[in-house]
Amino acid sequence: MPPTVEPLPCCLPVTCRKSATISFPDPAVCGATATGAIAGKKLTGQPVFVLTSKRTFSGAEEFTYNLKNLKRATIAGETTGGGAHPVSGHRIDDHFMIGVPFARAVNPISKTNC
Repeated sequence: MPPTVEPLPCCLPVTCRKSATISFPDPAVCGATATGAIAGKKLTGQPVFVLTSKRTFSGAEEFTYNLKNLKRATIAGETTGGGAHPVSGHRIDDHFMIGVPFARAVNPISKTNC
């Protein structure tokens, strides 16, 4: 989970506090897991609504997907744009680059990311 997304679900208490993980095909690369708690007032009992669009992408998409699977938020709007997998840029020539996924974000509840 991107470091900017990791703390957000911690502020929205849920009954099932599982975190998303990133699975790396290369065992030499360490997987990331969201851990720890955020100090301060929690939004217990408050409804949470997430509005999405086709421009909802990457970490915002993962955050939304995790809240959906935790049954902690109502999701409304358009289908998101994708981008849940971390990618690495590879130059093809002087004018083009391609992004190749090197890992897969996996939600522990759904066992997938879509």
